Amino acid sequence: MKSVLVIIMFSSFWVLNAQELAFEKVLPKKEKFAIENVKLGCSAYSDMDNDGDLDLFVIGQSSNKLVGYIYKNLFIETGTADFKRIKCSKNSLFDGAINGSVSFGDINNDGLEDLLVTGKADTNISKIYLNKSSENSICFKELVFDKKNEITPVFLSSSSFFDFDNDGDLDLILSGMSESGEVTKLYKNHFIEEKNVRFEEIFQHQGLSVFKAIYNGKIIVKDLDNDTKEDVIISGLSHMYGGKIISIYKNNSTETEMSFTEILNKNGNSLIQGNEKEIFVEDLNNDQKAEFIVKDKFFKNQFIVYQNNSKNNQLIFNKSNVSFNFHSIEKTKFYFSDLNKDSLTDIIQITENQKGETVTAIFYNYSEQNFLQFSKVNQIQQLNNIKNNHILFFDFNNDGSKDLYVYGNTNFKSKGTLYSNETKKLQNNRNSLSENIKVNPTKKIVTN
Repeated sequence: MKSVLVIIMFSSFWVLNAQELAFEKVLPKKEKFAIENVKLGCSAYSDMDNDGDLDLFVIGQSSNKLVGYIYKNLFIETGTADFKRIKCSKNSLFDGAINGSVSFGDINNDGLEDLLVTGKADTNISKIYLNKSSENSICFKELVFDKKNEITPVFLSSSSFFDFDNDGDLDLILSGMSESGEVTKLYKNHFIEEKNVRFEEIFQHQGLSVFKAIYNGKIIVKDLDNDTKEDVIISGLSHMYGGKIISIYKNNSTETEMSFTEILNKNGNSLIQGNEKEIFVEDLNNDQKAEFIVKDKFFKNQFIVYQNNSKNNQLIFNKSNVSFNFHSIEKTKFYFSDLNKDSLTDIIQITENQKGETVTAIFYNYSEQNFLQFSKVNQIQQLNNIKNNHILFFDFNNDGSKDLYVYGNTNFKSKGTLYSNETKKLQNNRNSLSENIKVNPTKKIVTN
């Protein structure tokens, strides 16, 4: 039996099964530089200077100011966990913002990932910064558009770069609250034709938006049916469409024509039924097709999984044999990462209970291509003083394991914390389930 003890605490070690899974705290240390802690913010990673390790960008509120900071990863140079905050020239400083989004993507095909920042500062912002870095330095310069071609400023936002028309340059989709209300907008990048970055807002016929307008939600781009075209999933709040929505759009675009079709069930409703922002799109069984994990509309503590059975250029999703009963999910966050290095995506739940304490649960993935199966590890450890926290999984030291960056503590005296994943590869034993799993072969797998 695979017995796993979960102990989560912010001391020198975060250990999940002392013999098998271990996360070691590497930053901050008294003699080391500390990453600034932010709340109401977000973070993202990219190898900004193409030196072979992943650097970090953090935006949000720090103490009484709004910040946007780049931290250069010094692992390649030093072989240790160390980051240096980068200060560029005045015309390449980042606007600080809260309740926004951060997206990386190479929009001018120069091999360097550029940056989009959205959110709330003195006003709403949506700013693109071109990456002008070299291996010796990281630097960005704001890309200034004329009024006709500017990106709509938004907060409570989500964004993503993707090549919707497969013409060789990255286009942009973003959603959020603008000065005129909620929006979801698609922008075509004309770099390939014009050799200059210019984003043009794309409309349906008669000037209608391509997608339903949302705010305080998610935009996910993923090729759901393996036709080499990235489809679009939006979820969030919408005054225009009566509250909480989830919509899936199949991408039928060509290089010369934009075409997205909303996928509905036979009753004319969304193909996926769930609850607004609580939607996740992950390939859980390594069949190269992403499943949907959504909060149930009727049972407040339950999530359900829609398995992806798409074929013949048609999107098909069916409720799977798997459902999860989590801890109370009124104040909860979910994260997905391969914790035990078995090449399967595990689920991490972090929840704030009624006492304001933070508790966790880990769901190990034992799935095969046609068989979704999870094992719940139900040891809960209070996380003292951790509220409004966020986790970013990224491999800062190039060892093939996803490390952890934790930030968002409301106590600004604390700092963002980096943990190195010291886990050894585990054997994937499908027959070893924890005592928290019950199996009914004709219906579903249910966790206690």
